[in-house]
Amino acid sequence: MHHGRRVRHVAGAPIRTAALAALMVAGVALNAAAQAGRITGTVKDEQGRPVKGATVVAESRVAMPAVVGAATDGRGRFTLVGLQPAIWTLRAAAPGFDQVARQIEIAPRRPARVTEFVLTRLPGGSAPAGDTPNLRELQGELDAAAALLDALQYDAAIRAYEGILRRVPTLTTVHLQLGNAWRAKQDPDRALAAFSEALRSDPDSNRARLGLGLTYLDRGDLVQAEEALAPAGASEVPSRDVLYALGDVKRAAHDAEAARAWYQKAASADESWPRPLLRLAELAEAGGDRTEALSLAEKALDLAPEAPTAVEARLLIERLKK
Repeated sequence: MHHGRRVRHVAGAPIRTAALAALMVAGVALNAAAQAGRITGTVKDEQGRPVKGATVVAESRVAMPAVVGAATDGRGRFTLVGLQPAIWTLRAAAPGFDQVARQIEIAPRRPARVTEFVLTRLPGGSAPAGDTPNLRELQGELDAAAALLDALQYDAAIRAYEGILRRVPTLTTVHLQLGNAWRAKQDPDRALAAFSEALRSDPDSNRARLGLGLTYLDRGDLVQAEEALAPAGASEVPSRDVLYALGDVKRAAHDAEAARAWYQKAASADESWPRPLLRLAELAEAGGDRTEALSLAEKALDLAPEAPTAVEARLLIERLKK
């Protein structure tokens, strides 16, 4: 079972262009609905001097937008707005300084928070950037990189994302896109390295775990695939993609009962998604229950008669009716 070579759906809840674009708003909320909270603060060096042009990125596993960011002004000040109630991981970084991260909760009863980052200069590090990054330009680069992925120009997309990371190391979610691109190029070693870096930067990232699990599955390493996916599958609200991937792992291991359980969970997580229904139909067919298989395949077709899965559903239905 291949999980597709189109990159932006591979790592579960994808790093969509819109979500990445939210990073570049520099303190302006994307829409009124997202304006639930704000974080203001300063970034200074060890001597208490403001660090101009530092980037501050806030990431959440559950909020939308999931990534919001800003750059500091000449007095080291920043403002992040449009933060929905959630636990946010903030990272502050600037050239020549070590990165600092912390978690802050935005709650309905406490929508505004203030924090201060103190960055430690790296040995022999260069001075902090003197100019605020051109965030609009960076947003355009992210959009262009995403377009390259959609056009299957993986080498060009990888170069673009690596360039972005060199300039904005706090944008750690780009590692997920790099992992997806390397996996699409069928270079599992580099894909695993990229997903591992994403997980190192955010140990709670289920998208990174999904990327790791799918890459191990590509290699036929079912033990490592399950180990990577299991924590994500056991999370409070696992994504449909993680549940589906665990079904694929168990199916590859010829454990039909366990595979069926995971596919059923995936179908319950998104009742409009036909793909787990097709896998359940195939398992039913393999188990000799053609009536159940036909019912599931027809339901999958009804859910998405124009989707790519419709071709697979029709072929299965035709075979079952013979």
